[in-house]
Amino acid sequence: MAIVLSDRIKETTLTEGTADLELAGSSAGFDTFKDGIGDGEKTYYTIENFGRWETGIGTYTESTDTLSRDTVLSSNNIDDGSALKINLSGVSTVFVTYPAKKVIFVDEEGYATSTVPGYLGVKFPDGSVQTVASYLTGAGRISPDTGLPLEIERYSAGNIFHGHVSGGKRLGLYITSDASFPTWTLGLQSGTSDTTIPNETSAFGGNSSVGMHATTDTVFRINYSNGFWIKHKDADVINIGRDGTTIYNESSSEIAVTIKGAAAQAANLQEWQSSIGTTRLSVNKDGVMVFNTKISDTSVPNKSLYYSSTQDKLSFKDDEGVVHTLY
Repeated sequence: MAIVLSDRIKETTLTEGTADLELAGSSAGFDTFKDGIGDGEKTYYTIENFGRWETGIGTYTESTDTLSRDTVLSSNNIDDGSALKINLSGVSTVFVTYPAKKVIFVDEEGYATSTVPGYLGVKFPDGSVQTVASYLTGAGRISPDTGLPLEIERYSAGNIFHGHVSGGKRLGLYITSDASFPTWTLGLQSGTSDTTIPNETSAFGGNSSVGMHATTDTVFRINYSNGFWIKHKDADVINIGRDGTTIYNESSSEIAVTIKGAAAQAANLQEWQSSIGTTRLSVNKDGVMVFNTKISDTSVPNKSLYYSSTQDKLSFKDDEGVVHTLY
């Protein structure tokens, strides 16, 4: 049940002791709890009685015109550090208040906050609540210092935020604390720890490297120093860089490289070209090797198979440099 507050609600009561308050009508210029709070609603109250005082949470009941004293927040009747109900006598005054233990205020730095232990979190209009700030643990803050619509700043390594479906894995954005070479990871993780790096399905980057994990052991990344890498089930598969391309085959029983044409392949399956685009050698759509360029016998190295412009034939130059025509 929500708390109901209303302006200028004050009544008198003749209740004795620590019983619930039987209300006796509003003070001059004020309204009653019936008019301002309503039947069955909770509110914050203060009772004053000859120098004694008590603040708490009470429930108004219209049929008996009473205000219960459900929870004592503070009073000047203290026993072993706990605030207790005051013992009333004679005429008392009770009114709606906003207790210090329940107030939300703006601190000297301009941040909305409250005092503990009364401040447990934030409840939103849809009924959802935010009870912890683990997403910003490490003296984090949300700051408009740069003039951006939103800036989230951490002072230590950890997740900037968590997003999740109830009971499921969390989507986290993790960042390291190295100001010169920070790295980040955006992905799924189990648990709610603020310091857990997402390591299941994730994207990551930093220090001249970016990539993505499909699982913890299957990943691709591109790095400034050594190019593009693909790893599958914890085994390197491909490395592509400006110095060349390497394909690794982890299984001795599987074909290392397969080039598969279209259903009605018309163009060559493969071509080897010069830097200016001249085709030197090709494999046509039927798998026939075509020597597109003739080369003189003196221009080819030993142990070479080539189309000789000197012989005008397909030739092989052996280890001793002797040229053998093949037809």
